[in-house]
Amino acid sequence: MQPPEKRRGKARSIATIIGGFIIILLLLATGSWYLVGFGRQTNSPLQPEGTTGPTPQEIPEEVPEEEAPKTPTPGFRDDFDDGLDPVWAVHYGDPFVENGQLTSNVGAGIAAGDPSWENYRVDFEVDASAAGCAFVDASNSVGVRVADFDHAYWFVFTSCAAGWSFFPGGIFQGELNLLPDTRVKLSTVSNHFTIKVEEATISAYENGSRLSSIKDSNFKTGGIFLQIEAQTFYDNFEVTLLP
Repeated sequence: MQPPEKRRGKARSIATIIGGFIIILLLLATGSWYLVGFGRQTNSPLQPEGTTGPTPQEIPEEVPEEEAPKTPTPGFRDDFDDGLDPVWAVHYGDPFVENGQLTSNVGAGIAAGDPSWENYRVDFEVDASAAGCAFVDASNSVGVRVADFDHAYWFVFTSCAAGWSFFPGGIFQGELNLLPDTRVKLSTVSNHFTIKVEEATISAYENGSRLSSIKDSNFKTGGIFLQIEAQTFYDNFEVTLLP
């Protein structure tokens, strides 16, 4: 029979071995739990567990598609036989169609076209016999390359004269303001006018004969604006885009 001291020493050795073995098992179990948990955390929240695929950081951001270039508004022709064409935007006044012609009782302003228009030709027929000869704020005016009222070239006319101005009606602060050497007399009160806008040259023609031209490159693009004096009649308005 072994002495008590030896028995106690042997028991302590066995307990130490068993304790060490238990600690090893606990460490292995803890490591397995940690690895499983870590694996779950790295799964993308956008996909179920167990699937493969890029993590959120690897998913490339969608690049928005480029907008298709806008097609410029084409030229148009309005004979006013079916009323005012929808191509026109009414800005003020009372434009209306009477007997297939565009007119107004108190004056009106309408616009058409595209801010990208550069070179074009404007043709129209007009009877301004009731407009009188004096230039006034409301004088018949065709604005070309119009960005706004202060940024445009204006062909203005009465029943007996025409000219070019930077102001609708050819009037600025109550005074006549036509560009130098552009005022001309008209041969008739019923006319076919043509306006050509080509690069830096803008010209006006009466029944095929050139009236006057201006050269200026401040305003490079823009639509058109028609200011209608009361009791003036327009017909066969046409815009043709030039190369």
